[in-house]
Amino acid sequence: MANRRQKKKKNAAAARQAAAQYKGKNAPVKVAAPVKKAEPKPDPVPEVKPEPKPEIKPEVKQEIKREVKQENKPAVPVKPKKEKAKPAPKKKPVRFKKPKKNYGKIIAKKISDFGINKVAAIILAVSVVIAAVCVIAWVSSSRFSVPDEAVIEYRGRTIPDTSTYIVTDDLVTQYGFADNMKRKGDVDDFRYYAATELVFPEKYSSANLNLVNVFDNNCVFIASIVNSSDTVIYRSLGLEPGKALSDIFISDLKYGRHDMKLVIAAYDPESYELIGVQYSDLTVQVGLEEETKDAEKQS
Repeated sequence: MANRRQKKKKNAAAARQAAAQYKGKNAPVKVAAPVKKAEPKPDPVPEVKPEPKPEIKPEVKQEIKREVKQENKPAVPVKPKKEKAKPAPKKKPVRFKKPKKNYGKIIAKKISDFGINKVAAIILAVSVVIAAVCVIAWVSSSRFSVPDEAVIEYRGRTIPDTSTYIVTDDLVTQYGFADNMKRKGDVDDFRYYAATELVFPEKYSSANLNLVNVFDNNCVFIASIVNSSDTVIYRSLGLEPGKALSDIFISDLKYGRHDMKLVIAAYDPESYELIGVQYSDLTVQVGLEEETKDAEKQS
């Protein structure tokens, strides 16, 4: 539009000048005003568009690219896999049934080959061994074991003189009685002798034990009577050397005959230490046999 206007102005000025020249007028011709150049319009500021975010390409595409690259490479010949030979199935071993042996015939043949006399000797030896084992087992089972209650701690208490008496036999006689006594245990440590049978006419009556502590013993005795259940049913105080214990009392005994043990524990008279333990068999009779038989008949 601006160019058109400028052109019109130029054409109008030129027409005027030409007319003035034609008419012969010497009037100065007005110089046409300089045409202002159109100022160039400022370039429009480009709009800042947000930069597009880089698209995250999935791994699949990369894999595809890799596959494409691999496809471009020359193909490598693939070696065929060799199949492993399967082991042949193991055959089950065939079991043959062994014929049953006739042991009776085998033993008879061996005996005949070995000789009858030798077999008899072997049987006799085996029988002797079995008998010896049985005897040892019987002895070990019947062996008496001194209970702990029969070996107490001695504290110096002795039997009163009213219940003991002084032994008047000489030492040789005392040795003879002690050696004839069937004592077991620590027989080399001291000597004693006593009655092997106690007779109680009634349950609560007394019986004469006659326990003697040999004169040259340097120890004090504590006597205990143990029943078949290894229970102590009687225990004395200390019996000094050269003295004897005569009458004793035992309660709660049943009528009849009982097998028991007399246990003697010896202690040092000064230090009260235990020196040794011995024991012997003792038969206890409660009630007279004739009265017991009569009572049984009446009942």
